[in-house]
Amino acid sequence: MQQKQVPLSAADAQLLKELEIIPGTYEKTVCSGHLVRLELAENHTLRYYFEDGQFVQAFPLLSVPGTAALPQLTQASGLIHQPVRLETVRYGEHTWLLPDVSYEAHPAVLQEQAILTAARSSLLKDTGLVALVFAIILSVLFYVIGMPDRFSTPAVLLGWTPPAIVVGAGLCFMIRRYQHYLKSITHRSTIRGIVTERLQGIINGEAYTWYRIGAQTFCSLQSLPATPGQLLQVTIVTAKDGSRSFRFHTQQDSVAI
Repeated sequence: MQQKQVPLSAADAQLLKELEIIPGTYEKTVCSGHLVRLELAENHTLRYYFEDGQFVQAFPLLSVPGTAALPQLTQASGLIHQPVRLETVRYGEHTWLLPDVSYEAHPAVLQEQAILTAARSSLLKDTGLVALVFAIILSVLFYVIGMPDRFSTPAVLLGWTPPAIVVGAGLCFMIRRYQHYLKSITHRSTIRGIVTERLQGIINGEAYTWYRIGAQTFCSLQSLPATPGQLLQVTIVTAKDGSRSFRFHTQQDSVAI
């Protein structure tokens, strides 16, 4: 296992801030080598064993909605016989934090795009509804106009006024909604890759499961049928207010562990 000390990055400082730990003169060490075993150790820490007999033990910094956290881990599993890069930050005399883990042979694939919210489908439904109402009114109007004994210019004008008002009001309503939707454009990211670690733990009495893909971990309140070595796709939708929602999609492809 190779080790080298490096300065804290801005991302490290942000994580420490989210944990209500004031950044100071912390030691940050990057460890890299061939991983042969991963296990859950005492005090809810993770212990990584390398082929030369050395190991790294630290508290993983895992994300939950809106913050980072130190969970009470209950289960841990991961890929072994893999080149791994660990970033550890020393906090206190005997405490090490683990902000980043990278399984170098399994990077994630990221796709990003700006999208409209799901309300676009509502806009299409509203358009269809207005068109249907207009078609019904128009059909009735043509039927009335087609009767010679009832045909007259005032009747035509009076007959066209109600549907014109309905269609105009409907179009104005849809245009306003469409403009509102444009202001609600969200950002969608799709991350697809091999699950390299699956961790379970408890934060504030709530049970979470984390899946590590590439350089990121994603938490779920539900345990998915995704184990280390399997493909997992995560779709992240970010709204204008900063809130995010996650959708997980498991796939059958896998790699040998």
